[in-house]
Amino acid sequence: MRRDHRKTRTGCNQCKRRRVKCDEGKPSCANCIRNSLQCSLEFLVPLKPRKNSPTIRKASSIETAHPNLDLRLRSSSLDTKSFELLNHYTTHGSLDFGQTSNTKMWQVVIPQMALAHDFLMHGVLAISALHLAKRQPPRRVELVQSAMRSENLALPAFRKSLATQNSRDTHAVFAFAGFVVPYMLAISGSYGIQDWIPTLDGTHPHWFYSLRGVIALLGKTWGELAQGPFSVWLARSIPPEDYSINPDDVHFAKVHEILESTASSSVADEKELESCRKALDELRRTAALPYAPCKTVNKVSAAWIWPGTISQHYMELLNRRKPEALVVLAYYCVQLKRINSCWYFEGVGQNMLEAIDEQLSEEWKPCIEWALRQPVE
Repeated sequence: MRRDHRKTRTGCNQCKRRRVKCDEGKPSCANCIRNSLQCSLEFLVPLKPRKNSPTIRKASSIETAHPNLDLRLRSSSLDTKSFELLNHYTTHGSLDFGQTSNTKMWQVVIPQMALAHDFLMHGVLAISALHLAKRQPPRRVELVQSAMRSENLALPAFRKSLATQNSRDTHAVFAFAGFVVPYMLAISGSYGIQDWIPTLDGTHPHWFYSLRGVIALLGKTWGELAQGPFSVWLARSIPPEDYSINPDDVHFAKVHEILESTASSSVADEKELESCRKALDELRRTAALPYAPCKTVNKVSAAWIWPGTISQHYMELLNRRKPEALVVLAYYCVQLKRINSCWYFEGVGQNMLEAIDEQLSEEWKPCIEWALRQPVE
């Protein structure tokens, strides 16, 4: 009985919401597969390029050359390349993650934490390899293969720590989860395999769902995280009451007018429009956070928030490519274009926006003209 209760408590969000027992299957639990729902545990799945990639065929042959090799021996040994990647992370990679106020967390605290948690160490090495690949393009194939090996070594222990909910591992689990989305974006950018618009039917889990999993993990462990080194990140920022402090908000507000004019149509679905309105309100709120007087949230952090706040119903509308939902998403792309200098978000906003433009019919294209005109920064 005790064991079953713990499984229910640690199951995916969809099962909790529907109050059914979760088998915690990977990449998606049985209930979510049976009901065609997006499983919140899916962010634990490593993103792999398609099998027909010559680079991946080479990486796969390396991984399967010694199938009986003890995973524990592999995960506990650091070779020369690992030390190179760890050094690169502490001297360069961590600085591209941190802000002025919390660089120490990325540069010092997380590497120290990784010394006691193999899965986090491999997560650090994976993200460092991808960061170094951006700086040294001639070594891209070698470094991306290294990143994939490290991520695959990390995941079994990470999943185990996540499932057992051991308070001693909470901070390391959250630190590793924070690397998942950058890892996915960087890997997909290396191979051009991204489904730019969130979908339930893609070959690979979309980073939106991974980010939603990270946000869910944050909410679930907030109390424990607030008592440790991440407390500096969890200082709640008071949402501004006046969204107009965001210079772009005047354009975001026009989307409300578009939705209201759509609502007057006899063919409009009020439930769908309400989901889009709420998503737009959340977008205006999060987009204004970097301009708030307290300035506890920068533009990159603000961009992480919105995908975790929108409703599952809105995500379903995106999957169905409803034009109203796509227009709201187009204005989120402006946020992403504003942080294009962040190495793992490079090109993401522009590519997603172009994909939206291709999906919209001619009557909807004028609604995103302003978003398309915005430059990347």
